[in-house]
Amino acid sequence: MSYPSDYVEFHQYCRQIGRYPLLIHDQEYELAKRYQGGDMAAGQQIIHANLRFVVKVSRKYFYTGHNCLEIIQEGNLGLIRALHRFDPDRGVPFIFYAVWWIKATIKVFLQKSGKVHTGSLEHAKGLLPLDKTIGDDEACRWVDFLTDGVHPEKSYSDRERSQNISALFQHCFSFLSPREVLVIKQRFFTDPPVTLKEIGMQLGVSRERVRQLQVRSMEKMKGILNDQGRLLVEPEPHDAPVLKEVRC
Repeated sequence: MSYPSDYVEFHQYCRQIGRYPLLIHDQEYELAKRYQGGDMAAGQQIIHANLRFVVKVSRKYFYTGHNCLEIIQEGNLGLIRALHRFDPDRGVPFIFYAVWWIKATIKVFLQKSGKVHTGSLEHAKGLLPLDKTIGDDEACRWVDFLTDGVHPEKSYSDRERSQNISALFQHCFSFLSPREVLVIKQRFFTDPPVTLKEIGMQLGVSRERVRQLQVRSMEKMKGILNDQGRLLVEPEPHDAPVLKEVRC
């Protein structure tokens, strides 16, 4: 039985990267510190150990009409960008930090390429056509009503950007302690905001201590947002990866 070439290449690639050993946290920390000191081989070892995770993250984007190895390659570039910015002294496992970069790099690639999925629409039979008129009004169609006068592409782009920003904030929370997350959410994600005094009563600390937690948490998030938020717009062209790409 013969298989499509891209199917064969994908499985060959998976077998190839499966030979690289995984790392425990202590090994990863040591290699990351060596990489910070200029040891490119140490960085390459971290990249190789996480290539299987890139494949796992990339699978959800295989439906977009691109060759799956193209998607994986973009994810690998995100992995390399993440390593270039990774600070092992924060105590966060590398892949927890890298997953946002992997997803964001793939999404930027898909948005730029503009390819659309061309699969079967058999599952969509019986759905209401969007060009059907509403009632007796020949001038008003469902698509006009649903988009509220906004171009569908702009609407999708805005929604995608909003989702990316939301995901970035959730990613920031992974770098905060549970108390810091509680303070930020109650101060900025509730309406009306919970007062410092009320949060202090919940945590059993003073109002001033809550204010200090808020300031410290915002400083942490500011650093992460400055570092990673730029990719929401576009990867910097001069920011070339310092490691060799892993070719599929």
